[in-house]
Amino acid sequence: MLTDHRIRGGFVAAAAVACTFVMTPMHAAAAKQNANSPAYVADHVLVGYSKVTTAAQRHAVERRVGAHEIGSYGVGGRLLQVRAGTVRSAIAGLESAPGVRYAEPDFVEEPSAVTNDPSFPLQWSLRNTGQVVNGVKGKPGADVHATAAWDVTTGSHSIVIAEVDSGIDYTHPDLAANIWTNPGGVGGCPAGTHGYNTVAGNCDPMDDFGHGTHVAGIMGAVGNNRRGITGIEWRASLMPVKFINAKGSGTDFRLLKALDWVIAAKDAGVNVRVVNDSGTWVNTGYSQAVRDELSMLAAHDILFVTAAGNSRSNNDTTPRYPCSYGAPNEICVAATNQRDRLAGFSNYGVKTVDLAAPGDNVYSTLPGGTYGYMKGTSMASPMVAATAALVLAQQDMSTSALKSDILNNVDPLTTLAGEVATGGRLDTCKAVPGCAG
Repeated sequence: MLTDHRIRGGFVAAAAVACTFVMTPMHAAAAKQNANSPAYVADHVLVGYSKVTTAAQRHAVERRVGAHEIGSYGVGGRLLQVRAGTVRSAIAGLESAPGVRYAEPDFVEEPSAVTNDPSFPLQWSLRNTGQVVNGVKGKPGADVHATAAWDVTTGSHSIVIAEVDSGIDYTHPDLAANIWTNPGGVGGCPAGTHGYNTVAGNCDPMDDFGHGTHVAGIMGAVGNNRRGITGIEWRASLMPVKFINAKGSGTDFRLLKALDWVIAAKDAGVNVRVVNDSGTWVNTGYSQAVRDELSMLAAHDILFVTAAGNSRSNNDTTPRYPCSYGAPNEICVAATNQRDRLAGFSNYGVKTVDLAAPGDNVYSTLPGGTYGYMKGTSMASPMVAATAALVLAQQDMSTSALKSDILNNVDPLTTLAGEVATGGRLDTCKAVPGCAG
């Protein structure tokens, strides 16, 4: 079986989700202003006085416009309170008064990188405020700190992630803009195609199982488009290479052909830097051919990210492939839940599993323009793969440096000590150069 568990017996198609936001009084007042203008506090004015302005002169000016001081800042700066709705008229009165250097609204500084996608509150893995998602209450901060990373970068179409899976519904409205398109001739496929299908032996990697589309949304659903969800990379470039069939099974040979196609694309000039392979099955045997193929990826400067498995077993003692190959360019990922604990289904291994990432109760894209919940280390692996692409969008580095950057910047958790090699959960912000969140 694949590394996902289908919640409630099947894929859950998303019904319309109504999101209600509770505003503080400050935000409620600001929201009444022109939506095309920057929001500001409805009863605050910032004013800067010249150095020679006396306190008596300040107070006289403020009385004329119906304001009083409630705070100070810098040299000569004052925060004034005015009657709600009179900010602009108060500013006009202040600007005409002697001794006033400037007067301006107290603009509301909302986090610029918090996406406007309506189902973002369901994506606890990206921002966990302790909200209830699908009936489960989370723990504040038990997330990958994506919003802080987005203040630095939201990704780049120039970094290509090859998704080796069941394909992707590349027509999904929340994915289409972030699907790689063949310029013509790459891998023997014509212009306008989007990858490859090793099951059918053609250039159409349309998803007929659903797993790959869910994985794709985690990595690269279009961000800030007022639709559905967002991926860790708002501006991803996802290349689907299908090796899993409509029943959810694959073979080593089809995987090898998929990875061959990725390497051929890299040789043709496509900037493939990351492969995500969430497919893993119980009792899969060691394959020298697959291990050699991972070495080929390494020689092409491509990071290989994969899932630890969902049999609740120790990969150190019961190897799970491809996780247990332990290639130098490989990262193997366990799954955590909304409380920052190892998910009950997740495999582990302090020698073979590198880190954990959110993988339980994950809301993402599904075929046919829908959305739903799935869980598994299949959902954790793409969070790491997309973080790798986000890092590269900010700063180019070798595959070995990229792997070290991710593994050396986890959030250490007591709940993961002795479970995974780093003892930590993915921290996207820490991994992205320049992110101080």
